[in-house]
Amino acid sequence: MGEHVVELASMIPALRELGSASPDEYNTVVQKPRQILCQFIDRILTDVNVEFSNWIITRLLQIAATPSCHVLHRKICEVICSLLYLFKSKSPAIFGVLTKELLHLFEDLICLHRRNAVGQFVEWPVIVSRFLSQLDEHVGYLQPAPLQLMNMQNVEFIEVTLLTVLTRIIAIVFFRRQELLLWQIGCVLLERGSPKVKSLAISLVTELLELGGLPAQPARTFFSSLLELLKHLVEMDDDQLKLYEEPLSKLIKSLFPFEAEAYRNIEPVYLNMLLEKLCVMFEDGVLLRLKSDLLKAALCHLLQYFLKYVPAGYESALQVRKIYVRNIYRALVDVLGVQVDAEYLLGPLYSALKMESMEIIEEAQCQIQQENLSSNSHGLSPKRRRLSSSLNSSKRASKETEEIKHVDMNRKGILWSALKQKAESLQILLEYNNQKNPVMETLEGIIVILQLTALCTVHCSHRKMDCHNFKDCQQKCMRKTSVMVTWMSLDFYTKVLRSCRSLLESVEKPDLEKVIDKVVKIYDALIYIQVKTSFGDHILEELCGMLSLPWIHSHSDDDSLKLTTFASDLLTLSQRISDCYSVYSWALQSSHEVIRASCVHGFFILLQQQNSYSRVPKLLTDKVKDDSDIVKKEYASVLGQLVCTLHGMFYLTSSLTEPFSEHGHIDLLCKSLKVTSQHECSSSRLKASVCKPFLFLLKKKISSPVKLAFIDNLYHLCKHLDFREDETDVKTVLGTFLNLMEDPDKDVRVAFSGNIKHILESLDSEDGFIKELFVLRMKEAYTHAQISRNNELKDTLILTTGDIGRAAKGDLVPFALLHLLHCLLSKSASVSGAAYTEIRALVAAKSVKLQNFFSQYKKPICQFLVESLHSSQMTALPSTLCQNAETRKQDVAHQREMALNTLSEIANVFDFPDLNRFLTRTLQVLLPDLAAKASPAASALIRTLGKQLNVNRREILINNFKYIFSHLVCSCSKDELERALHYLKNETEIELGSLLRQDFQGLHNELLLRIGEHYQQVFNGLSILASFASSDDPYQGPRDVISPELMADYLQPKLLGILAFFNMQLLSSSVGIEDKKMALNSLMSLMKLMGPKHVSSVRVKMMTTLRTGLRFKDDFPKLCCRAWDCFVHCLDHAYLGSLLSHVIVALLPLIHIQPKETAAIFHYLIIENRDAVQDFLHEIYFLPDHPELKKIKAVLQEYRKETTESTDLQTTLQLSMKAIQHENVDVRIHALTSLKETLYKNQEKLIKYATDSETVEPVISQLVTVLLKGCQDANSQARLLCGECLGELGAIDPGRLDFSTTETQGKDFTFVTGVEDSSFAYGLLMELTRAYLAYADNSRAQDSAAYAIQELLSIYDCREMQTDGPGHQLWRRFPEHVREILEPHLNTRYKSSQKSTDWSGVKKPIYLSKLGNNFAEWSASWAGYLITKVRHGLASKIFTCCSIMMKHDFKVTIYLLPHILVYVLLGCNQEDQQEVYAEIMAVLKHDDQRTLSTQDSASDLCQLSTQTVFSMLDHLTQWARHKFQALNAEKFPKSKSNRDKVDSKVSAVDYEDHQSVTRFLDLIPQDTLAVASFRSKAYTRAVMHFESFITEKKQNIEEHLGFLQIIHYHGVVKSMLGLGQLSTVITQVNGVHANRSEWTDELNTYRVEAAWKLSQWDLVENYLAADGKSTTWSVRLGQLLLSVKKRDVTAFYDTLKLVRAEQIVPLSAASFERGSYQRGYEYIVRLHMLCELEHSIRPLFHQSPGDSSQEDSLNWGARLEMTQNSYRAKEPILALRRALLSLNKRPDYNEMVGECWLQSARVARKAGHHQTAYNALLNAGESRLAELYVERAKWLWSKVKAKGTVIINICIFSYDCLSQRIQQFN
Repeated sequence: MGEHVVELASMIPALRELGSASPDEYNTVVQKPRQILCQFIDRILTDVNVEFSNWIITRLLQIAATPSCHVLHRKICEVICSLLYLFKSKSPAIFGVLTKELLHLFEDLICLHRRNAVGQFVEWPVIVSRFLSQLDEHVGYLQPAPLQLMNMQNVEFIEVTLLTVLTRIIAIVFFRRQELLLWQIGCVLLERGSPKVKSLAISLVTELLELGGLPAQPARTFFSSLLELLKHLVEMDDDQLKLYEEPLSKLIKSLFPFEAEAYRNIEPVYLNMLLEKLCVMFEDGVLLRLKSDLLKAALCHLLQYFLKYVPAGYESALQVRKIYVRNIYRALVDVLGVQVDAEYLLGPLYSALKMESMEIIEEAQCQIQQENLSSNSHGLSPKRRRLSSSLNSSKRASKETEEIKHVDMNRKGILWSALKQKAESLQILLEYNNQKNPVMETLEGIIVILQLTALCTVHCSHRKMDCHNFKDCQQKCMRKTSVMVTWMSLDFYTKVLRSCRSLLESVEKPDLEKVIDKVVKIYDALIYIQVKTSFGDHILEELCGMLSLPWIHSHSDDDSLKLTTFASDLLTLSQRISDCYSVYSWALQSSHEVIRASCVHGFFILLQQQNSYSRVPKLLTDKVKDDSDIVKKEYASVLGQLVCTLHGMFYLTSSLTEPFSEHGHIDLLCKSLKVTSQHECSSSRLKASVCKPFLFLLKKKISSPVKLAFIDNLYHLCKHLDFREDETDVKTVLGTFLNLMEDPDKDVRVAFSGNIKHILESLDSEDGFIKELFVLRMKEAYTHAQISRNNELKDTLILTTGDIGRAAKGDLVPFALLHLLHCLLSKSASVSGAAYTEIRALVAAKSVKLQNFFSQYKKPICQFLVESLHSSQMTALPSTLCQNAETRKQDVAHQREMALNTLSEIANVFDFPDLNRFLTRTLQVLLPDLAAKASPAASALIRTLGKQLNVNRREILINNFKYIFSHLVCSCSKDELERALHYLKNETEIELGSLLRQDFQGLHNELLLRIGEHYQQVFNGLSILASFASSDDPYQGPRDVISPELMADYLQPKLLGILAFFNMQLLSSSVGIEDKKMALNSLMSLMKLMGPKHVSSVRVKMMTTLRTGLRFKDDFPKLCCRAWDCFVHCLDHAYLGSLLSHVIVALLPLIHIQPKETAAIFHYLIIENRDAVQDFLHEIYFLPDHPELKKIKAVLQEYRKETTESTDLQTTLQLSMKAIQHENVDVRIHALTSLKETLYKNQEKLIKYATDSETVEPVISQLVTVLLKGCQDANSQARLLCGECLGELGAIDPGRLDFSTTETQGKDFTFVTGVEDSSFAYGLLMELTRAYLAYADNSRAQDSAAYAIQELLSIYDCREMQTDGPGHQLWRRFPEHVREILEPHLNTRYKSSQKSTDWSGVKKPIYLSKLGNNFAEWSASWAGYLITKVRHGLASKIFTCCSIMMKHDFKVTIYLLPHILVYVLLGCNQEDQQEVYAEIMAVLKHDDQRTLSTQDSASDLCQLSTQTVFSMLDHLTQWARHKFQALNAEKFPKSKSNRDKVDSKVSAVDYEDHQSVTRFLDLIPQDTLAVASFRSKAYTRAVMHFESFITEKKQNIEEHLGFLQIIHYHGVVKSMLGLGQLSTVITQVNGVHANRSEWTDELNTYRVEAAWKLSQWDLVENYLAADGKSTTWSVRLGQLLLSVKKRDVTAFYDTLKLVRAEQIVPLSAASFERGSYQRGYEYIVRLHMLCELEHSIRPLFHQSPGDSSQEDSLNWGARLEMTQNSYRAKEPILALRRALLSLNKRPDYNEMVGECWLQSARVARKAGHHQTAYNALLNAGESRLAELYVERAKWLWSKVKAKGTVIINICIFSYDCLSQRIQQFN
């Protein structure tokens, strides 16, 4: 410590020197003592501990607690805060201890408050045990100083200090665990503290609110204290109010912010208390008694918060709220006319009026709707109304007009009525003005009411009727009606103007100026009203006259003035006030700059009546050079509006937002008026020369505020100016703008940078002279900044460059980027840092990831890098050569480090994780540019890159030779190419031929990527490659390839590989957009080079590549059209027909983007080549209506007309079936959409096909088969459409359908034993060909299929051969069109890029793991794992090459899985067998308790995986049976000669294989298979497995009754539902719910179904709400019907889509096996029901008075007749129909419902459910149908047959009654 004292002693001479310093020397001399002090403090605090810190704080607090030291208290606060902040940075641990002690000290003080409040005795002085110092002998110089308080006054003073400190550091000490303690401190001190303490507590609480909101626990205490404080506001004196007004106002605005959802942070009870307190305060006259304007405004803020943001009914009942608000506003109205300044009332009054007007307008709209509805429907039935509506729609459409309904606010609005009465009374007071009346207060009241009138007139008066939902649409009529609110009569305005005039004539001179200020506000409000509501001429004359007062007197002799009607009357008054104002008519020449500026500002308003102006008057133009900066600034600020007036017709508009702040302060309303052009600016712009006179305002000598105002108007200027023509003027204008980049004032430069985007956005292109101008000016500016070493200018130039890059869209983007990269490499840290920030901001503005942006501009960036690095290296080389070896070595290392630093800077700015990753991405671009240099410097740089990547220079050049060679070929001259190739030969030490053959295919790919831009160079390069081709190259023609024909032949074997490469270029995210465009351009050149012969052979792959290009936007659509046009022209005409639908579907999205180009392709295909595509035109039925397609659609219509006459519905369906099995998914979707419409329109014919004979027409059976197969489609939309089509077709009785010729369900008739079987190869190749064609829009999947095809063709040696071997026979088995697809793959050289999976780390079983969350993932993952277990060589090879395809197409997986499993089980060990067993058991048991994320993944996974396992087990069973038969044949051969040939070893192996499979099959428990089958609704299979379980395992069935008892309750409830005992079902389930609530979720579905069948919608809603998880059919149907009941269209269609998808999944699983229709018939019935549901509710949702649609568009009777004749099939349909009828009750409701009940009775009777039939007859009894009595008789007869002849007499009696009734009906 002594050392520190000695050190501090050196302060004394320094302070003496400071004392003798002169004022000029002070700033210099003072630095020394400051430095000594800082060093001392820093060293002291380095060794400081908690004890010393506590000692300091205690001493300071003791001073703070002493009243006599109050002058030091503020300094004490600052010192404590400084210490705490210092401790926080130097020693956070000490800071934590001190703040903890601080809070505990608060707790001690609060305890004293509480004891004092309850009257407990406090023994003073009180020693507070906080900040205690445990001092030892080493700090003997410190004396203990405990903190002691003498009385409550000490407590108050120390609280003030502590609160001040805590408030300042609150943001640091605030965290959630300490939040409640902080709130406790604030609330208690707010409740018990002195006024000063309370004021500071309010500030603390405000800070807490902003940091973390209001917690629930202290809310009650806080609001109680707040309400108590508000209560006593009016009683406070001025001193207290000064303490409270600012913090309390801030607290109120923080606690009640003007934010939409803020009210949710406060519980309703507190808001209710607050509103009640406000009501009491306002009724007691708080606004009249309170002496603080700030607090008055705060109370009004609070009131406005309630009105605008707290929903009615939130804090209290609606009526209670209305009473409170009405009383408050009565008090507010009473204040008007009493106070001189009542502006604070505007906010709450306006909010209230806005709400009131909205309610009144909505009420008026409802009334109009009801009137229109009743007038439209008067005297017309719904059917007649629809008919008349449709007949007269064309007449009404021509007369459609907008009607306006006027609503008088005075009659409707309670608040407005009171305000209007107040206004009229104030106007009368003003009119009869005398000395007793308070003139200023009266004027203020009128001003507030007129301002309210103005705001409401402009912002709350007019609303058109809009339809927000379908309910509105039902009531919408053809007329468009608007509601217009009338607020104030014109007579009132006239009286006010007259009174103002009288007042100005009579007011005393001292008060004249104040009165004028008030009167001006009145005129301002009236002018604002005039924008929306037109005044009469007399009001305008009066208003104009009053506004003209300042200049009438001075210019009474002016001729123009004599023409007016008001001048003579106002002359005297004008003379009276003329001393206050100068002459307006010569205002522009006024000596007062403010007046000249005002005249400039108001010029466009004066033009309003003229409404357009061709040029700016010279008098006004001269003001550009006005001497006053104020005038010039005003001129600059209105330039945008001025140019708008020159642009053409314009009008004045008000701001969209109300022109006053939250604080209630309002400036002149007219200041918010703006000029708006009446037509689009882009259609006709002004010449740039218009702007030239104003450029003076941007000269260097002009002050910065003027330039800043000009810059603010750049947006409006650029919007109206044309930069396309008059190059000279444009250069002048833009050049002057761009000069602002170098303005001396930094603020101007920064402002211009922020607005330069408006210039770029107004440019149509960034090419030509505009780009040159920008580039030139930017380069000049950077050069000037460099020469002058002006770092500030550099910083702003970097900012401007960034803004140019962000706003630009063309070539200026890379220009800006390269400039910024140049700055990034600057030695100046500030310049480099600014460039880094701007580059990141530039990328963010483009909404792309950093590395994607880098990929887009990789080439220019890498070229910049090469030039920069190479020039640096070249500069260093000459000096290096002259040095000795050691120095040279050091310099080389230094140069390498500099180069790597440069590369690292670029890598870092683009977020590359490390330099190596960056180099890996850029090497293929960097190396070609370096190789082209062919210099020692380039070699040094290549060596540097290689060393960084741990690759030698030779290897790095060899590996990237394909990129280098293609770059050299395209960019170098012949001599440069030879020099570069020679350089590469020397560097790599390899001959050129060998270099070229290193990656021969890759070289071709890279070269052809550039053929679009460098055709001849690439052709020459390809010729070089051909000359160096190896002897085993597939091309065996002449090596001297000089003609296009030879080149096409040479490239043909490599073409598929080339196209795959092009695909990768288009798909890769690391390839920039410009490179993708280059690829597409090159593809066109490649097609032209290859010609029709070769293009046709790879047409499928070519289309896939072209489809990939359709993904991109910007310039791609136009480029894609060119590419597709080139493709169709390069195709052999024989293939145009088969590809017609593919091409048209692919290009349909472009018809709206590039209509002409797209239509030209369609024209070529359909019109120019009609003969070639004639047989395929039926596939084109989905062209949209578009003007460009008119001729094409005419040809198609003509074709349809020709074919329709000769084509019946069956032929149409056959064509549709062909289309919905198309390889292209888009064609399938269009075909299914068309089929759905066809089925709906031809339902009568289809019903005949289905019901006219014992069996349906064959076409119906075929259609059902195709649609069932479609349920397995990989595309979800296609699957959904198949379900919709099945629903439209109806649930046809399975017994009527004939599947004998159609249903193979994917099963071959010949069993395939293994991979050696040619049938296996045939089937697999056919499946892969299907996948290859199906994935035309997924190039990765298609390439995977191509690889598998290529490998399989090679494995099986499948090709056209001279000899008739197995491979040739297999090849000849394929159809011709399949061989065309396979043939190009005979010469392809695809390589697998599939990474091997480490299966040891994968969780087993895979099912339901991360790799098994959905069926496609699970099946592919499991198959991939099983393949690793296959030991058979050939099988392993085949399965491995197909595994890459499995993850793309699960159908391939399903085809292979059974075969894979067989080969896994052959010779597997126990562990492998156990893993397979575990996987199968996991699927069969499916004990997934989780909620899967996707909506159908659970059902999809369970159903499809279970069915897949069944198929695999079936295959194993068949394989075992087949092997057993083969073994028997070998064991017992038919002849002795055969017996001799039997190989005993082979037989032993086969026998062991058979045993392996058989043993595995025996492992699978039959009861598990039975349960899984039952769960999958495969009931036949379930019975089979259950019987096997009972018989094989010799089980006693009674032992399994437990399982049956579990499902017994389900069976009982289901039975009751089926028998129609609906109320009983609800009672039963509710009873179970009461006793066994855990069963609720499981049984809830039954009571939901019962409730909707009973049409008890409240119960449906309650039951659905009780269980939000269930997705059963009954629950889903309940959700749908409830949505219909609520008219919730969105929810209905979302749920409908989901429910359909859920029915399709089990259908898809069922279709794996034969008999799928019968097995899935339950789901077919459900699709049938969903179809009827959708058709039935459509009129309900969309019906309007003018809608003529049929309400029951489906033939319900016929559709029911075609269903299976069973109660189980028909009753659900009938129950749904009854529910639908109850939702949409029609005039014939009773009859329709009765018919449904009658049909139910008939179905139940036939099923033998007599009680159910009886119940149905009772329900049908109300309909009085003749058929009812017949059915009753049949029911009785059926019952007689069932029970005997006991009641035969009753039957006879019933028939007698029946005959009488029939006679009555007749």
